Amino acid sequence: MASEEIPPQLVEKINRFNQLRQTLEAVVMQRQQIQADIKETQTALEELNALSDDSKVYTIVGKLLIMKDKQTASKELSEKMELLKLRDSSLEKQESKLREKFKELQEDLSSSLAS
Repeated sequence: MASEEIPPQLVEKINRFNQLRQTLEAVVMQRQQIQADIKETQTALEELNALSDDSKVYTIVGKLLIMKDKQTASKELSEKMELLKLRDSSLEKQESKLREKFKELQEDLSSSLAS
């Protein structure tokens, strides 16, 4: 075995490290999008709450604007907010676990490369 060759075990660790990094990046991007959706939904709920109770509002459905009463629109937005927060919580846990695995693998790779 030539001294320039990388041991197969190290190649496997490097591949797992790169794969884990890509997965972590994807989860972080998904979470950022969910958080942006949460902010947007929160803003819409605040604006909706500022309207009088008998107000009619319009929601976008595909290429159409559909008229709804304030209570229906508020209920739909609140449900959407719950789902978004649940998804964010799930992604947060997933991100945390991935970061932990990433750090362990990074330390393992560093020690393998040092020896």
